[in-house]
Amino acid sequence: MLDSENKRKTITAAWKALELKSPLGPMIAVADAESLYGLRFREGQKHTPTMIRFVQQVPIIQARESKIFALLEEELAHYFKGTLQSFKTPIHCLGTSFQHAVWQALQTIPFGMTCSYSALAISIGSPSSVRAVANANGANPLSILMPCHRVLYKNRDLGGYAAGTDRKQWLLDHEKKHQRF
Repeated sequence: MLDSENKRKTITAAWKALELKSPLGPMIAVADAESLYGLRFREGQKHTPTMIRFVQQVPIIQARESKIFALLEEELAHYFKGTLQSFKTPIHCLGTSFQHAVWQALQTIPFGMTCSYSALAISIGSPSSVRAVANANGANPLSILMPCHRVLYKNRDLGGYAAGTDRKQWLLDHEKKHQRF
């Protein structure tokens, strides 16, 4: 669920489960009882301050377990084994209407495929907003689940990735290797 109203509510951060292991390094997740709000690589991620800003926007964070973390951990394990291509973990994203349009478009990029920032802009009906689309892509709060790593420059160069282009290349190679047609 994407929420552009940014409703104020209490979320639960299961601090014990916040640090998730992945082949690309530890990840941090934030969820309440119903939805995942954020998933970021912990180390070397330029937009970890974005996660901090997100946490600061939420009025109260209570440390306790959430069933969302168990589902997320299971799905990520299967994703990294190459046996999962789409996630069912419920999500809830806070952002502008424009960001939500971009994030929804990200979720339509098939596993193992890529598209350009300009194609993404066209897909949301805003072909002249390539830079704004790139900024919204970079503000994506859910690494891997909303696959911003699948977006490349028009010339097929990797472009940027807040978690580092080495991780972006790894994710693209991983998905290509496990892609089912």
